[in-house]
Amino acid sequence: MRLDRLLGTLLFTALTVAGRSAVAQAAAIPMPERWDTTYVLILEMNPSYVPASDSAAGSVIAAHIQYQLGLVRDGRARQGGPIADATPSEMIGMTLLATGSRKEAEAIAAADPAVMAGQFKARIRAWTTPQLSPR
Repeated sequence: MRLDRLLGTLLFTALTVAGRSAVAQAAAIPMPERWDTTYVLILEMNPSYVPASDSAAGSVIAAHIQYQLGLVRDGRARQGGPIADATPSEMIGMTLLATGSRKEAEAIAAADPAVMAGQFKARIRAWTTPQLSPR
């Protein structure tokens, strides 16, 4: 066997064994002992939604945006905004709330100016994720 072919075979074998070892290590991630719950506010257009070109609707949407920005500023939400691939006829927004309970999340949703005006309907979903150790 030629030396370059032998070296190629040895290198391939070493990489294959190393790759299998990496896969085995990845599969050995311990299950988390603690889990976090984040309440997700999903806002969808009501059938009665009026486009923001109407001045009253525009002021409701402006108040909604200010409300959402205030939630983040005050630490009651991590972030929020419209879902990018939603079409104008199916406008959807999502906010990751920083609350300790569903009741608090529901109160935040109910106080949104666009929800109060009937432009948007709100749904709350609990999102459970593993609490991982920092790297």
